[in-house]
Amino acid sequence: MSVDLGYTVDNTASMRIKTSDDDGLGTNSRTILHEISFDFGIAREYADLASKDNENMASPGVRSFTLAGTGYGDKATGSDTTQDLKDMLDWCNDGTSKQVDIAAGDDAGDLTISSTGVFLQDVSFTKSTNTVIEYTFTMKITNATFGEN
Repeated sequence: MSVDLGYTVDNTASMRIKTSDDDGLGTNSRTILHEISFDFGIAREYADLASKDNENMASPGVRSFTLAGTGYGDKATGSDTTQDLKDMLDWCNDGTSKQVDIAAGDDAGDLTISSTGVFLQDVSFTKSTNTVIEYTFTMKITNATFGEN
């Protein structure tokens, strides 16, 4: 069974997460370095309403957005175009918000997600013998908009 979502999904596209200053202008945009995978989620709370006239009603409540992911750690490069593990640790430690954009590419119809008021809730990393450092992160997002190129 096929469902028409109104847009196409290119499963080979490499969606990338970019962070920038939370100024609405996207200044100082930097890609999260060596990202392996991520999980974006949106949820909405609903309040159950009941009255003598209607037994089963619901009222939409607060929305919440989350973004979690993993990446390979790398030594600090001081790059203006990438955000490495040290940058992620500093961001979490500082408690500042950033703008985060997710895009599959520049092709027409590609899904884009733009988020402001993004806080790095946690970041951790692991290292085993003869393996590459991997880190995980979770972001708390206060506002997100969805579009397409």
